[in-house]
Amino acid sequence: MVAQRLIQITLPAAPPDQLWQRVEAAWSAVPPKHILSLFESMPRIRAYYEQMLEFERGRNIGLKEAGCANRRIVHYMGRSDAAIRRCWQEWAKKGRFQHHDGSGRPRTTADREGRLVVR
Repeated sequence: MVAQRLIQITLPAAPPDQLWQRVEAAWSAVPPKHILSLFESMPRIRAYYEQMLEFERGRNIGLKEAGCANRRIVHYMGRSDAAIRRCWQEWAKKGRFQHHDGSGRPRTTADREGRLVVR
């Protein structure tokens, strides 16, 4: 839809700033319902134990900021309500949504030493 609108513009080549303004204008003309239907049409295949990717966390924050309810985000993302809530709480409190290291036994060797270990 955005590409179709940009193709219709037959203006001469312009500097990057003007091109970016054209893209923003075309994007803002797309109805929010159409954008949401595009998100909902994306496949949701994942393992139940898999951690949320940074892209998924960003999408979660974006949907939440757009006013979507947790139930709708849970249905759309295929994640648990608790995972969606934790991601949002971390964003609201700390302003970040970074991947956390897993639990487990701490390493006893440094990365450099680990490369030298022969198995």
